[in-house]
Amino acid sequence: MTVLTLSTRRTKTGPRPYADGKPRYEVRVRRPGGREVSKTFRTKVEAQRWEREFLTRRDKGDTIDPGAGRVLLAEYVPTWLDGRRISARTRYEYEGLLRRSIVPAFGARRLASITGEDVAAWHVKLAGEKPAEAARAFRVLSSILRSAVRAGRIVRNPCDQVAGGGVERAAERPIIEPGQIVALAAAMPERLSTLILLAGFGGLRRGELLGLQRRHYDPLHRRLHVEQAVSLFGGERLTVAPKQGSARVMELPEELADAVEEHLARWVEADADAPMFTGELGRPIVTRSLYAAFDVARVEVGLPGVHLHDLRHAAGTLRAQLGGTLREVMAELGHRTPAAALRYQHAADRRRREMADLVGGAMRSASATKPTRLDARGGRGARAETAQEPVSPSGENRL
Repeated sequence: MTVLTLSTRRTKTGPRPYADGKPRYEVRVRRPGGREVSKTFRTKVEAQRWEREFLTRRDKGDTIDPGAGRVLLAEYVPTWLDGRRISARTRYEYEGLLRRSIVPAFGARRLASITGEDVAAWHVKLAGEKPAEAARAFRVLSSILRSAVRAGRIVRNPCDQVAGGGVERAAERPIIEPGQIVALAAAMPERLSTLILLAGFGGLRRGELLGLQRRHYDPLHRRLHVEQAVSLFGGERLTVAPKQGSARVMELPEELADAVEEHLARWVEADADAPMFTGELGRPIVTRSLYAAFDVARVEVGLPGVHLHDLRHAAGTLRAQLGGTLREVMAELGHRTPAAALRYQHAADRRRREMADLVGGAMRSASATKPTRLDARGGRGARAETAQEPVSPSGENRL
């Protein structure tokens, strides 16, 4: 049943238009299951258009029982988490984002009541308070609501109305030159200097560096097999597979291979499963000790604002500057999508622009100096010293 009526407010004296002096048109329809719902519009044309669209969706089965969306987001989250095939590390990260940023804002809201405006306002506020977390929290919320759409609890995902909410806008990181990487390695404790070289020239992630063992280096072919990573969370140290698509075999340049071989001979036990990087007691290095040593080294070489992960960016940027293709950079650094590797292409483009600006400055300096012209005999300033008479094409002086 569809009913279109003119909505008015009533007083003791009779019907009266709304506050703006204009009437409203109300459409009342029945959803699947027999429940009647209504919606008002300013014009009759808008009301009839919405009525047609609703009936079309209902006939196609696109409408849902509104009772399905009455579940609270906090109640739906465990169902969403249990239905995802994710690693223990990823689940731990999701739970942290839910606990800190999502459940406090939407946990007590019914799924069907969350609007695009609600999500946009939340995202703007979160981006101002926790800029590094806003995009990740947005992607998790969008995944939850997208799952609710597939489950038939809501008609559409309100996060779709917020453009770019899941895009991380990280600040530009400094470009670290090869000489600075070598200086950082020299400033680290000797047993950790090769770790810095592998990060800055090999582009390995922190977890991949901590997961390296003696067996992962092939001295015959001078190759490094990146097969596992160490994940630290919840007070536990877990050995896990690298990020999906990140397992790879790296061809090491001769200089880096020499450093790895010297490190293995000096600091690593002969057992194949011996960790490549250890602390002073010979145990696997922990993040706290690694960062403490790196903090001292970066201050010593005059790079106090550089982070350990910036060395991975330096490795990617160097490959782009040397002409590496997008596919080659992805393969070397273990990227799953071109988007991450494009950051290094962007940094290389910026460096080329800086070089072009330097060349332009040299051209401007040269143009500011009046050039000295030579005569046919190589003499300096011949035209300035004597005024020559014009010569005719036949070689005779004109009168």
